[in-house]
Amino acid sequence: MEYADKQMNSILEQLDQVILFRDTLSVETDRGVALVCAAYLDEELRALLEKTFVNVPNTVGKLFEGTGPLATFSSRIDLTFAVGLLSGESHRALHLIRKVRNEFAHEHRQESFLDQDISARCQELIALNPFVDEKNPRKLYIRAVLVVLAQIHIKTHVTQHSDAPPHQPIDSMRDSFTKMRNTLDTLMSNLTEDQMSRLSIPGTNIAEKKRLVLETLARAGVSITENDLS
Repeated sequence: MEYADKQMNSILEQLDQVILFRDTLSVETDRGVALVCAAYLDEELRALLEKTFVNVPNTVGKLFEGTGPLATFSSRIDLTFAVGLLSGESHRALHLIRKVRNEFAHEHRQESFLDQDISARCQELIALNPFVDEKNPRKLYIRAVLVVLAQIHIKTHVTQHSDAPPHQPIDSMRDSFTKMRNTLDTLMSNLTEDQMSRLSIPGTNIAEKKRLVLETLARAGVSITENDLS
């Protein structure tokens, strides 16, 4: 069970980071939510790609700066998907999130998630939350951001720098890590707003967090055992 406990603790660590970020959004305007979420995802994609590349900071850094090929959010989304670090659904969701960001950033008038074009894009993000009955466009946007963020975090967590070009495909990581990522994806898709709020309460102990996580996964038909994670 020691191995399973290690995997559970890793999932809880990634979940804590995601929910902490979620809590910071409560005071943001609609425009603030769109811009902050996109900016954070943009930087997290950069961090993931930097860990994927060979460990030569001076060369790699230039790819992300100025007119470098990875200086834009769009190019980072596409490359992360192209090398197998993102699912097709997350790739599409990130571009929708980017387009919503652009709506807020490029329009001079005060935008809202209730605006027709923005709301329509957010409704397309339901695919990332198929088990949660949520129609509010702002909440759909935030939930999609959290699902993708969790996927990026787990990938970053298990990716290690290489001192030389890899001889195997980048995505040939151990099956156990793939299962852990899938478990976290399922968890983020099934957590209710009430459960997220309970997880974010200061002082919630590990045992209670594990109970909530296992309760959510069980509802989705997933159980974590040592055999499942080995």
